[in-house]
Amino acid sequence: EYVGRVDDQIKIRGFRVELGEIQNRINALDDVEQSLVMCRKDQSDNASIVAYIQPSFELKDESFLACKASVKLSLADKLPTYMQPSAFIIVEQWPLTPNGKIDKKALPLPNFNIAESDYIAPESELELQLVEIIARLIGMPVSKVSMSANFFDLGGHSLMLMRLLTEIKEKWMVELAISEVFDCQCLANLAELLITEIKLLTTFDNTEIKDDEEVLEF
Repeated sequence: EYVGRVDDQIKIRGFRVELGEIQNRINALDDVEQSLVMCRKDQSDNASIVAYIQPSFELKDESFLACKASVKLSLADKLPTYMQPSAFIIVEQWPLTPNGKIDKKALPLPNFNIAESDYIAPESELELQLVEIIARLIGMPVSKVSMSANFFDLGGHSLMLMRLLTEIKEKWMVELAISEVFDCQCLANLAELLITEIKLLTTFDNTEIKDDEEVLEF
């Protein structure tokens, strides 16, 4: 099924993406009155998908984050990783041109970086090493990567995720699944997962296993 207009099709990170299809998915959600999906440049000058959302209910201060989280969670089940927006911006009222169309130039620019007030510095050596890897992959200063940040909100995408999993395996000998990284809401959760996996590896003693014996992993 092909949904959307041809002139809304872009190529991003090697994939052909139909922005109209993403927009239709968002518009179909109960909490959304109208949406607009655009391509913007992130802090590394890479093309990123940004979704502007007008909710179907009256917003209060505490409902902004809830609305973003709800839309993001719904899209995670409906769209592949490369089609999921890197940023969500809530719009209470659309800026309009004299012709009555949405003025795209007047829409606020996304902030792909975590806010300074939400910054949580890495504490352990493992957390610092993890942040250094992610900062290098994304192309931003280590000091800007908070442990409270989400990998994908920082600008991470499917190709970066594969490189991240490779570097984690090379550094800590831990082989994580893609779904496990998706389940981590922030880098602190990812660090906790790594610590747990490393403890399991160090606890398991294979010195007494003979070469002709088979080891089963549960």
